[in-house]
Amino acid sequence: MTASPRRSLLVRGKQRTAIKAPQGGRVRRAWERAHYPVVMLVFAVNGSLAAFLGQRLLNDVVGVDGSLWSGPWGFRLAYIALITPLYSALLMATGALFGKGAYFRRRVRRVWGLILPIRPLRE
Repeated sequence: MTASPRRSLLVRGKQRTAIKAPQGGRVRRAWERAHYPVVMLVFAVNGSLAAFLGQRLLNDVVGVDGSLWSGPWGFRLAYIALITPLYSALLMATGALFGKGAYFRRRVRRVWGLILPIRPLRE
């Protein structure tokens, strides 16, 4: 038995269950049209939030003063090391707040699966 096209996505040749979209004709089309603007909004909010929180954590909590542009090099390296996992965690949280949690969890797992050699992350 195959799943209906409304309830599944084809991801790398495997069938995966996704969030069920509304069933009505007009409502369903509005839901699909709103997907990409919401995704772009989540990326915009998340990038700004990650940059703000990363700098605040390094300056106020860790006590390393500086900026990405003016240095020092220790701050730059610590900032990049902090932003990478912070951005991913915030992306899943921000996506969940905007109702796209499953979509962003899949994206984060796919990206980290390319970085880390752990097989379950790539699936």
